[in-house]
Amino acid sequence: MRALCLALLLPAAALAHQPSISFSELTVRGREIDGVVRLALADLRTQLQLEDPVHPPVPALTRLLLESFVIRSGGEACPLQPGVTAGPDGEDGLALRGRWLCRKVIEELSVRVGFLELFPSAHTHLSKIDFGPEESSQRVAQAEAPSFELPDQDGNLLSSAMLLAKGRLVVCFFRGRWCPFCVAQLEAMDRVFARIEQAGASLVAVSPQTQKQSFFMRDQHKFRFPLLSDAHNQVARQYGLVYRVPAEQRSIYSRSFTNLPLINGDDSWELPIPATFILRRNGRVAYASADPDYTLRPEPADLLRELAAV
Repeated sequence: MRALCLALLLPAAALAHQPSISFSELTVRGREIDGVVRLALADLRTQLQLEDPVHPPVPALTRLLLESFVIRSGGEACPLQPGVTAGPDGEDGLALRGRWLCRKVIEELSVRVGFLELFPSAHTHLSKIDFGPEESSQRVAQAEAPSFELPDQDGNLLSSAMLLAKGRLVVCFFRGRWCPFCVAQLEAMDRVFARIEQAGASLVAVSPQTQKQSFFMRDQHKFRFPLLSDAHNQVARQYGLVYRVPAEQRSIYSRSFTNLPLINGDDSWELPIPATFILRRNGRVAYASADPDYTLRPEPADLLRELAAV
């Protein structure tokens, strides 16, 4: 079993504000690592002059971003190889592609995303590492998921240790009962809940809404799995999922009668990026999906396939 550790150096307030996000995707093949780092043009232009994304200054971008993107295997740094390329990534992004070579076949991997120190404290990073078809992680934390103990909609404390003692655990982070995409996702998960249990797994959904809001949500939708209240996003923060709603978005929520301070019981205006994790019984992440686009969620059928494979 390969081991995976992501050690990302976030600015001190990175988890409290998040108007922009960068991504990295690494694929491990023996001693080699193929990587793509994706950033918004708006963020890059705070650090260097970038007039033509079609013909970007690759040497300057390499110095700025990839030289501080340090990959280690077995405690040794894996050098970045010549041949870095860069080009447009959609309409408003840029992607850098590079290759790293380690001295030995990779069994353990750590990554330091040092370039985050260059950007405003609002910036955070999501990273995905693929060791193979059955081992991947997409998070800003270690592959061993942070443990938690949270109240359900009835005020009963549930711990991840208690649930993992029974089998694997599916954890869905969602924004709240006011979010139609979240409701649709949880309704879809409820339809396959029996199959999740048949696969020997438990399912919980975690949000920052108060216990009272979770009680109302379960009563309304008759979900068969627990809705856990993560006050002040303490657990979501350990998973690196928390962002602060921008001021302009707050006014939109207020006009639509979405009173987050009331719903969540604090005035932080913080929410989790919607994310889904499958944890093995030893607490390690077997599957992860996290996307700042709150309209995108993994399909229940895909999660069932993942459960069948781990």
